[in-house]
Amino acid sequence: MVSFMNKIINDFNQEIGWDEETTYPYIVNIRKALIDFKIPSSFNIQLSSQTSPSTYSSMKLSNHSQLLSGSISYIYQNVHGNELYYSLSSIANLNGEKNENHRVNVEKSDIPSNISSGKVRNIYSVSEDELANVTKADFPCQTDENNNNYNHKEPFQSSCLYYGQMYFPYSILEGIHIKTLSNNSRIQTKIWSTKTNFLFTTYYQYKNKHRTYELCYSSPESLIGYRTLYTFPLMPSPDMPSILHYDEISLGGELWLGFKNLIPNCSLSLRYKTRTGKRNRPLNFTISFNPLLGHLSSTFGLINLVNKDPIKTLGVFSKYDFNVYSLESNISLGLSCKGLKLSADLQNQRLKLLLNKKLTDDLLVKGGFEISSSPSIHIKKDAVSNNGSVVYNTNSGLELAPLTFGIELQYVAS
Repeated sequence: MVSFMNKIINDFNQEIGWDEETTYPYIVNIRKALIDFKIPSSFNIQLSSQTSPSTYSSMKLSNHSQLLSGSISYIYQNVHGNELYYSLSSIANLNGEKNENHRVNVEKSDIPSNISSGKVRNIYSVSEDELANVTKADFPCQTDENNNNYNHKEPFQSSCLYYGQMYFPYSILEGIHIKTLSNNSRIQTKIWSTKTNFLFTTYYQYKNKHRTYELCYSSPESLIGYRTLYTFPLMPSPDMPSILHYDEISLGGELWLGFKNLIPNCSLSLRYKTRTGKRNRPLNFTISFNPLLGHLSSTFGLINLVNKDPIKTLGVFSKYDFNVYSLESNISLGLSCKGLKLSADLQNQRLKLLLNKKLTDDLLVKGGFEISSSPSIHIKKDAVSNNGSVVYNTNSGLELAPLTFGIELQYVAS
């Protein structure tokens, strides 16, 4: 299923009004939701329960590793001075089976604007009932003046999130801490720890109405990075109200430098978004370029977020990759709708399908398969060594069959 930690982070962002869609990582990582998703490769059974208002536990049995693994989690949320507790029953909404966005049916009629001149203009009329169903999540250009990060009239109230998860039998600890510093800024820290290693990444994030930027530091390679994104709303046509049509251009980039190896990295990205047509379809076009590696990636598709949640992504997606140095290229296609995901890689001739389904209020099932025209080398992650590094068991003589499939059952105790 979707990572429980990612679900917690997205729910917290919605509570404090922090929109990840306007950040640079969202542009470059949106393809992961529709194309680069993972499928189960074995039969897994997972049991989860809430032991207290702030602690959660889970156990997982898999025929792949033949080990009984599990985890214990702790969550603390304080939003604007109010403590919030998370219920495991809400994990049933992870798959985005419901599309809570509303459509606006627009009737187009040609009415003469000036009878004497005979000129005709387009008038888009919407009934009061249809306008009542229009939500702020449908149209990002419309913001609630009483509930947004850019309104400084209300006094600032700090919010924070503490999340930690311990995995056994590997004794791995991961956690995240988010602290808001003002209405427009916050600090986010992620950690990953074993018996011998302690790795962390820290982000200082700032955003206003048209700009976001991040200062990043990562401990493994003493990596320092800077990411920024500018958003420029385009003026709508005078014949169409802005609530029914919205165009937006975003331009951003990132720069990284590792002080241990002195190897830089950078990329530039551009995104164009529009909502047009009678059904207000959200069309997206992005292009990213890494000048050091010569990698060019462009995407186009119909992408929609359910309640501004990047996890619940619906739409049809295409991606084209090209390297200016090697002249290699690849085309990938993706589809996501109501818990069903389908991905096709034309160069590698690989097809993936994933289905998330809620059978009952407490039982979820996830199944999928991956089929490829050519077998690949089997790489299996066995365990974590004593020094904290990951040990891989690579059997070069063992090749996977062209078809790989798996099923995962998850039971959430009420």
